Amino acid sequence: MPDLRFTVCPRCKRLKPQLGGLRYCSECEAEVKRERAERRDYKREYEKRQAKEDPRYRRFYKSREWRMTSRQYAVDHGHRCEECGAVGTDVHHVQPIQTEEGWRRRFDQSNLRLLCVKCHNKAHGREFGQFHV
Repeated sequence: MPDLRFTVCPRCKRLKPQLGGLRYCSECEAEVKRERAERRDYKREYEKRQAKEDPRYRRFYKSREWRMTSRQYAVDHGHRCEECGAVGTDVHHVQPIQTEEGWRRRFDQSNLRLLCVKCHNKAHGREFGQFHV
């Protein structure tokens, strides 16, 4: 009779048999596969939207002026999310730059918010189950 060994599932922390080289228990494995498929689908949709996007927005976000503005805004706000207090990484435009007013206010400090990834995704309606893109 073979020696049956167990390991801990890194996701749910329950013991699982060490069979077939699976990293997760059977329940978590199915959930991980579903989440990966959701992320893959989201990425495809995101790439489609990016292809349709006006190139001036891409140029804006890559511009030296925006990079300097967003970095300084993050420093001024202590690198803390203005919503939840976590580490802030994304400078968000309250009035989207895709609107006429938002474009005029793209460097206006009162139109900016420093957000963590989770709160930034939430602000844009990009919440997916247990993970955030």
